[in-house]
Amino acid sequence: MRMDSYGPSILATTILFLILGVLVVSLRYYTRVVIRNTIGHDDFLILLSLGLYIVMASLLFVGVQRGIGQHKKEMKTGDIVESSKYVWFTVLIYINVVTAVKASYATCLLRLTEASPCAYALWAGLSINVVLCFIASFYLIFNCRPISYAWKQGDSSVDGYCNYDSADALGYAWAGMSLALYLLFTLIPVALVWNMQMHIKTKTFVVTVLGLGLFAGVACAVRIGVYAVDLDYTDPLYSISPMLIWSVVEAGLGIVASCIATLRPLLRHYNIQGLEEIELEGDDGHGEGGQGHFQPAYKMSTVSQILNKFTGHGAHTVTVIHQGSEATIPANGQIKERKTYNISTLQRTSADMQHEREMQGVAGKVPEPDDVNTGGW
Repeated sequence: MRMDSYGPSILATTILFLILGVLVVSLRYYTRVVIRNTIGHDDFLILLSLGLYIVMASLLFVGVQRGIGQHKKEMKTGDIVESSKYVWFTVLIYINVVTAVKASYATCLLRLTEASPCAYALWAGLSINVVLCFIASFYLIFNCRPISYAWKQGDSSVDGYCNYDSADALGYAWAGMSLALYLLFTLIPVALVWNMQMHIKTKTFVVTVLGLGLFAGVACAVRIGVYAVDLDYTDPLYSISPMLIWSVVEAGLGIVASCIATLRPLLRHYNIQGLEEIELEGDDGHGEGGQGHFQPAYKMSTVSQILNKFTGHGAHTVTVIHQGSEATIPANGQIKERKTYNISTLQRTSADMQHEREMQGVAGKVPEPDDVNTGGW
């Protein structure tokens, strides 16, 4: 049974993802500014995405009050015009929100790829992303003459013209290319870890964390189906509502997914296990017959390096695993004293390492992993 009005569903979905978006972006900035003391271009892009998302949500809040989600026959002409205006601006903001979200996610992934085919693919995806945004925005703005006729065409007293001949083709092209970009940004992490000597559980973990953007792609795919089946130009404010809902879901999931993988330092800071450590159950680094195929320390080090780069601080540290612990040692190798945290994480600054070297009286020597105090782990 079809709903009498989509208004409540639009409001509920928008409020839910607005709260989630503000929460994860706030945690991301707390992690970057307070804990890591570093900010990247991807952080500014996700903040821009959230700002636009808030504008989009505000437009929907007001638009629903004016009639978005209702049947045309139940509305006055003035309300139809006003509601259509809010829909038009919502779609324009949506285009820019998802563009900024994808750009932020791709910028994060660029930290992992450096000069490689994956990096070139990401740059190509970013370029396509920006071009698509420009084309879609340009079409939406200048499709009608005058521009205001886009939302005033429901008023028979207003003259104007809109060309909808290519609207469906452009809509499918936008949705299809957006889905392709989401898939690209999901497959890049798979390509990065596919040939690494990791246990399958470890590979799955890394790909899952870095490929969460696929959920936004799923929402985009559903949105394509809704566009194809439900859009009815004779009752636009009602029939476009499912598409608006899935647009909100797509943008909201994109913001959440792009922030989740950056929160690892926050979990580590508050001793929350999950992204910090991976238990490789049933695998002690030896295959059948006692032959070692790979070492757990190497696998954990690789995971840490990947996630460290994604969270913006992998270029400054190297990671050593010893007896189930994670030790983060500055690359210049100067030690003063050992500090052990209750999650088996040991972090030593350059000044600390210099002091310990002086205490040992051995210039330039970095203690071997067996010398590291693991706090009984």
